Amino acid sequence: MKLLLSGAVGFFLVGCATLLSGTDQVIQVTTVCRGIRMPTTCVASNDKGRWIFETPNAVQIKKSADDLTITCQGGLLGNYSFKATSTATLPMWGNIIAGGGIGAVVDMQNSTAFEYPVRMVFEPAICKFV
Repeated sequence: MKLLLSGAVGFFLVGCATLLSGTDQVIQVTTVCRGIRMPTTCVASNDKGRWIFETPNAVQIKKSADDLTITCQGGLLGNYSFKATSTATLPMWGNIIAGGGIGAVVDMQNSTAFEYPVRMVFEPAICKFV
């Protein structure tokens, strides 16, 4: 019985973030100028893909350990870009502590161990001078 129980616990700990959060993430991106929302065409990209979208909007992207680069074409605001840093998720840390790292390796290979900020608000540098 103990062997069966420990096997079941081990199964659930291996790749915990993979099971709980998946490889995709939805992020909300807004561009503003002096507090006013500015509709903008943007491209988000990382080593897993490239996504074109309009702001303000939500976009579904693939998770990665790499930073997410967001490049926008703002008309009067010109072109500008931002980076969103990828961070380790809570299930990833749980894998390291409880699973001895096996689940963490699985999650890192699947990129499910990482996530970006859910809401991002960007203001181009030119808005500070207008």
